[in-house]
Amino acid sequence: MRNLPPNTVLVVDNAAYHNKQWDLAPTSNSKKADMQAWLIEKGIQYEETLLKPHLYNLIKANKERFKTFSIDRILAEQGHQVLRLPLYHPDLNPIEMAWSDI
Repeated sequence: MRNLPPNTVLVVDNAAYHNKQWDLAPTSNSKKADMQAWLIEKGIQYEETLLKPHLYNLIKANKERFKTFSIDRILAEQGHQVLRLPLYHPDLNPIEMAWSDI
């Protein structure tokens, strides 16, 4: 990142190795306390009496709003921005055209 000019916008495709999530949301197998902690941290209100399946439904309904990626965070700390290409969009990602020929 030392070689990037200040305030660079990096265009990133959606390859899995570019998109490691930061602060993953709990899964249906997570402990109830972990689910509650995530909801509290995100400011999502819930009733204390809710069972795990109901807590998980709340998490599923809200997790996309809080999805962040490690690379975005690292670059933002250095004053850079990430712009992601749409999924499966070969017009914007020439390597997709090359792979289709192979």
